[in-house]
Amino acid sequence: DESHRFAITASRKKIRKSNKYSALDSVKGIGPITKKALLKKFKSLKGIKEASKSDLMTIKNINETMASEIKQVL
Repeated sequence: DESHRFAITASRKKIRKSNKYSALDSVKGIGPITKKALLKKFKSLKGIKEASKSDLMTIKNINETMASEIKQVL
């Protein structure tokens, strides 16, 4: 039972993690560090979606083109 619980928990964490970042993965030029910075500042994909382009551009390495693409993808 314990090993089964461990396997299920690990699987659920992996699924949640992959779902959290999937939309940002399609934006060219957004890597793991930038994704982490976006999520740290805006707390969620919903927060990133609701942010303005100028808010997104406050994150290091995000220019106007990337901000526009993020808004389009989300």
